[in-house]
Amino acid sequence: MSAPHARTADEVLHDLEVDPDRGLNDEEVRRRRERYGPNRLRAARRRGRLAILIDQFKSVVILLLAAAVVVSAALGRIVE
Repeated sequence: MSAPHARTADEVLHDLEVDPDRGLNDEEVRRRRERYGPNRLRAARRRGRLAILIDQFKSVVILLLAAAVVVSAALGRIVE
């Protein structure tokens, strides 16, 4: 089966053997859960604060802003 997003709804329903009006019966739901497992996303890995902070300095825009702060402070032009 090709990517579902590139196909019509009718084609996807046909390939998945689903009736759009009735959906799946309880037995079919049980069978598919046994075969494919539950329909759940994996929990995202949490990133630490330090990793997030370090990632910020990988951005060119952030580096330019930091450089502007340093130049502004060196010239004594800090605006509150």
